[in-house]
Order: sequence, then C-alpha cells, then structure tokens
Amino acid sequence: MDYILIDETESISIKDLESIINSNNTTYDRKKKEYKLLLEAAKKEQNSILKSSNNKEIKNILSRKDETKIIVDEEIQYYYNEFMGLELNELKTEYLSTLPSIKNERYCDIINIILLQLNLILKDWYECIQELELKKEEYKAAREEINDIYTRRRLLIDAFYQKDDEDEDQETENIENQLLFLKTDAGNIQAIEEIKSIDTSFYERIAELLNSIKDGTFKNVKRLTENDKVKGIPEVKGYQVRVVFERISSNQYVIISIFTKKSNSDRAYRQYLESKISYYKKNKDKIKKICTNPEYIEENLDIDTKLFELLERGYAKK
Repeated sequence: MDYILIDETESISIKDLESIINSNNTTYDRKKKEYKLLLEAAKKEQNSILKSSNNKEIKNILSRKDETKIIVDEEIQYYYNEFMGLELNELKTEYLSTLPSIKNERYCDIINIILLQLNLILKDWYECIQELELKKEEYKAAREEINDIYTRRRLLIDAFYQKDDEDEDQETENIENQLLFLKTDAGNIQAIEEIKSIDTSFYERIAELLNSIKDGTFKNVKRLTENDKVKGIPEVKGYQVRVVFERISSNQYVIISIFTKKSNSDRAYRQYLESKISYYKKNKDKIKKICTNPEYIEENLDIDTKLFELLERGYAKK
C-alpha cells in the first residue's frame, strides 16, 4: 500500500480526510517496521558473518512453510497445489483457472481455507526474518517471497467476492474447459477405446465425471499418491469409476485414462495406471506445443462429441 496524496485543487470532506490520514498512518507504520528490519539486516551483515548453523536453520524454517498446513481434505489440497503452482508472472491472467468453479458448492470454503494456509506461510516467513541473522540479500529474498504471498492473497480475496457479484458470476458460469484426448500408437482415441471396454452401467457416472472437469466443479478431485510414477497427477472419481487427467493450459485438460476401480489394492490397476500416465508424460511436451492450434482444438471438440454420444447411447439403454 502506498501513501494517498491529497489534491489541493479539489474539495474534500472531513470524513474523507480522516480516512486518508488513517490510511497514511497505517502505511507509515508498516514502512517504518520494514525499514527497521532492513537496517538491522544491513547492520548484521556488516558486523558479523552468518554462522553455518544459521544457514541450516533458515532452510529448516523455509521448508517448514510447506509443512505447516491446516488439516484439509483432498479436494482443497488439489486447488491449493494448482493455485500455488502458478508462477508470479502467470498469476493475474491464470489464477481463476486454478480455482473451483463458482458453481462448486464449496467455493467459499475452499478459498477461505487456502487463505488461512497463506496466513500460516506468512507467519513462518516473519518468524524467519525476526529469529535469524539474515544477510541483506537473504532479507531481500524473504521480502520477495512475502510479497508473492500477499499478491496471491489479494487475488483470492477478489475471487471470494465474485460469489456475490452477479455479473462476474454469470461470466464465470459461461466458461467451459476443453477436454483433450490422447491417441494410441496405432492412432486410435485412447478414451474411446477404454470406454468401449467398460460395462455400459458405468457410462452415466463417467459422463458426470467428464462434465465436472468441463464445468470446473471437479467431482471428488484428488491427486494420486501411490508412488513416484503417478504422484501428483489428479483424478476425479465416482462410485467405482475414475477419470485421470491433467491441466495443460488455462482451460484445457488432457484425459489420461478412464477406468473402473473396484479395489484399493488392485495390483493390476496400479500397473495399468502407471502405464497410462507414463504414456501421457512422453507426449506431454508435444501436446503443449499444439494445444492452441485451431485444427487440433477442432479435432478434439469432434472427439468430445463422439465420446459423449457413445456414453449417452450406453446409459439410455438402462
């Protein structure tokens, strides 16, 4: 926050003047504290050399900011990871694509908990600054991290209040994510091949999961954790059905695999999943390069239509 300047050529009410004075006093107090910390950091740099133990300690505190977490469920963890995975230069244009759709009934809860988590991270950073003898460059790096968290907080607060803004609400609900589909080595559409091998009694649930990716509600979303080969890849799930996917651009999601899962300890399932994710990772860079190509987009829209027609024919028979 910067100081608010008063234009002497314009009239201003006493109430507005008091508000400006209060705001500038707050800004002054904050800047004074930051300046004091900067002077202390500079003085310590001149008068002492950081002990090697301090270097280890700062690493411990900085790593602790990733461990200090509010207890959350897998859905909140998914959105937190997506949002925090954005680089600073991507935040303002991409952040909404990493958050739940306003149609998600937990929209406000999810954003609130992510905000609480950011507050914990800020607390750790301030402890780091206050407790350790930081060099000037280390203090500067810490301030950059703190500023990054404040930027993310402001964007989340903006997103939170969109829930009450009817115009923003309508705009968001009109956005639809696009599904992208892998081809097998033989050139067939992998998702369609998988669906054809699944009993039609599951088709309605599969369509529901795919639609939840398209509309941004991500039904029962979580990240896989079984082993390093699959770790971090998200899935949406229903009763005995799974769709594994990954976001590859702001509103494009690659469908990695569609399958039924009846057991949590099925070895064949784990091997199958590892194989599909490995195949996707081999093709990921190629997909990133062509995902904005109009012909590729049109091709995948056609596949999307065929896939849902197949699913609808299947569950219409019930």
